[in-house]
Amino acid sequence: MPIRALKLPKSVDATTAKNNLGELLDKAHFGEIPFLVTKRREPWAVILGIDAYADLLDQLDTMAEQIDPKFQKSLQRSMEEYRRGDVGTMEDIRRILRRRDKERA
Repeated sequence: MPIRALKLPKSVDATTAKNNLGELLDKAHFGEIPFLVTKRREPWAVILGIDAYADLLDQLDTMAEQIDPKFQKSLQRSMEEYRRGDVGTMEDIRRILRRRDKERA
């Protein structure tokens, strides 16, 4: 799933959100419009469509990987293996997976 940039949320007070929840949910889901719900003029909650939420989680995962030293070391090793030509094909991977399935059966 391609990651889209999140739009800035539209601000809506809690009473309006309560009275128009169905409409806000549809706009968040179908129109991909996030809403910042305020209570007594303070930011209180956010309404996001599920796709925007999934994109946000993907972005957070990517950021976590970028700062994880173990992941970076693994990525470096993989790049070195690739440069050496020490790579497998999809058929190699299928063969390995079939062998694992047989061993587990």
